[in-house]
Amino acid sequence: QLVDVVVELADIPGATVVPREAVNTGPDNLFVYVVTADNRAMQREVKVLFDDGTDDAIDGDVQPGDKVIVDGQLRVVPGAEVFVEKPAAAPAQTSSREDSAPVSVSASLGASTAE
Repeated sequence: QLVDVVVELADIPGATVVPREAVNTGPDNLFVYVVTADNRAMQREVKVLFDDGTDDAIDGDVQPGDKVIVDGQLRVVPGAEVFVEKPAAAPAQTSSREDSAPVSVSASLGASTAE
């Protein structure tokens, strides 16, 4: 006999939640690209605490309010300038257990910023 079971997991205090697409697999670790104030991509190592298939709760040097790259990562060079493309529709909201989190953006090299 099969039974459907739903398990409610406890909150992860202080965890930052980002779209799953922001988390990249490197040769030695997982990382995200954070866009700095001067529009440069910086690689930040992260640890995935929980993955629900859509968003990842992460631990690492990613602060609430940071912009993380969710598209075009294969063209990104750490430290290089990136041009942020504004999404056509409203971006999906990300949140942490403390109601603040990185903002999701698409970014790629050589593209112009749409305002």
